[in-house]
Amino acid sequence: MDQTKPLGIRQEAPLTPEYQKIYEANLQDQKEGGQGIDPTGFCIPFGMPRMMTAVFSVDFVIMPHTTYFLSDYNMPRRIYTDGRDWPKEREPNFTGYSIGKWVDIDGDGKYDVLEAETRFIKGPRVFEAVAFRCTRTARR
Repeated sequence: MDQTKPLGIRQEAPLTPEYQKIYEANLQDQKEGGQGIDPTGFCIPFGMPRMMTAVFSVDFVIMPHTTYFLSDYNMPRRIYTDGRDWPKEREPNFTGYSIGKWVDIDGDGKYDVLEAETRFIKGPRVFEAVAFRCTRTARR
């Protein structure tokens, strides 16, 4: 997103022709008062990666084998940090299945970064809401 442009101004992201058509249809639907492609308008949870947006305060609950990301804004996220392998099969869900590890990047004996990967993510989903909410108008 171009931070120099005010809200509601077209961002003109570098999209493939296929996704440019989806984006244009999304903007047109919102202009006409619809929800566009934002799945939350249909009571579908944010899901990954949008759920990691910190709109309200967040809590990280760090346990010996699991770290939890909790927020009033969305569903909780569980990140397994016990060294497990990826499951061979897993039913996708909106938060996905996350495995991570704590890393001491500066060698001072303290963990600095939680590296996490998420798989088995269920759709539909969008990456962020700015382009979808800023152009919405009320239905008449």
